[in-house]
Amino acid sequence: MTTSHRGASSNPESLPSAKALWESLLEPLRERVGPALTQRWLEGLEPRLEGDSLLLGAQTAFTSEWIERNFLPEIRLLAKDHFAIAEVRVSIRPPRPSEDPSGSPPARGDAGVGGGPRDENPPPAPSRSVRPVAPAPLRETSPELTLGRFVVGPCNRVAYHAAVGEVRARGASYNPLFVYGGCGVGKTHLLQGLTREAYAQGEQQIRYLPAEGFVNRFGAAVRTREIERFRERFRRLDLLVLDDVQIMAGKPKCQLELLETIDVISSAGGRVVLASDCRPAELDGLVEKLLGRFRAGLVCRMSEPSVATRYQILRGEAQRSALTVRPEVLQHIAERSLGNVRELLGGWRRIVAESALLGAPLTVGHVDGLLAEQEERGGRLSVDRIVEEVGRRYGVPPEEFPGRSRSRTIALARQIAIYLARELTPFSLVEIGERFGGRSHGTVGAAIRKIDQARRKDEAFRREIESLIHRLRG
Repeated sequence: MTTSHRGASSNPESLPSAKALWESLLEPLRERVGPALTQRWLEGLEPRLEGDSLLLGAQTAFTSEWIERNFLPEIRLLAKDHFAIAEVRVSIRPPRPSEDPSGSPPARGDAGVGGGPRDENPPPAPSRSVRPVAPAPLRETSPELTLGRFVVGPCNRVAYHAAVGEVRARGASYNPLFVYGGCGVGKTHLLQGLTREAYAQGEQQIRYLPAEGFVNRFGAAVRTREIERFRERFRRLDLLVLDDVQIMAGKPKCQLELLETIDVISSAGGRVVLASDCRPAELDGLVEKLLGRFRAGLVCRMSEPSVATRYQILRGEAQRSALTVRPEVLQHIAERSLGNVRELLGGWRRIVAESALLGAPLTVGHVDGLLAEQEERGGRLSVDRIVEEVGRRYGVPPEEFPGRSRSRTIALARQIAIYLARELTPFSLVEIGERFGGRSHGTVGAAIRKIDQARRKDEAFRREIESLIHRLRG
């Protein structure tokens, strides 16, 4: 298991070298995408650090684009969890003197040094290996997360139309719009998409930011006595979009600052959009005034996609990748894939990558084989399957597991599900925490220890856990 280096994030000089950092990330990547794909696509990348960004140099445009499409989200997630790296980018590395300046790889079989199959007709390599800096309002957003790529279904329709209304209304808003839902259901996609849409329509005084960034900037402003500068930066905005506001739980001073910021922006005709992994009432340690402010706006839930929505998501991915995939194959993947959008797309990317690597067509039979291999590598269990079984046993709906309720029954069911996820899946503590509402690895570890101790002391409870394991494995 790779050791976490979160503490290094406050001082870039304390980070390991780019090479050591990348080698540390390759270990969990091998577990998630398989050793063959890691060796073929990722091991040949050349890493370097620029501030708090990790740049990965590929040898050809084809390799760079393929990695960006199929692996970059997982690389970014691991880099953030293990090293608190704020940004990861893949680009064409400058050619070495011994290489063709056009960026074509040396003739050495199917793969070049860049870690992927050689592109027969690669486009010319750009003169710079670093992309242009995004405009300030979009600096924290991904160009891939647009409203045009957001698939609307029953699981997110209300939230989507409310978000689109925030872009078009320019004043007649709910203030705030509060979107909540479990991990991987598309909250970040929706928030970043509406931010980019607002910017495309000519708005300049807008900002998307993870709530952690708001908290850190507020703390720094207090320490350096620059609170007025902080307020000027945020309160003059026409649109403020904050993601993962659950991180503010238990921080009353920061909550009051957010409350005043919402009030100032609203009174000036601006809009505020927030997202959290649970509904406002379930946020621990929330100041009553801020809770009332959230309730005065519009609260929308986003849930996991239906089979029909999953099909549309896969159809869009196939079209963007210029892949011809028969509808029955996409339907089969949609029906077999459980869980949230992030897990669906992760499984899809691995299917496409392995199909390309093996030179096999995407048929229902082939997809079945690839899904079976993925399930075997993942212990044949998903966290969602564990949550479903534990929830059925204790009468707890699946949507309560990522929430903040401290009801004894819900808390016990959540701790048991976390324990079983650790026992029956290959996920790390950080990854399990993400699937249970963004909980820290410390919280996940505490839940595991508590259940383990109870299992050792209580024979009846031990049999209960073993019964669950038997059902899940059977």
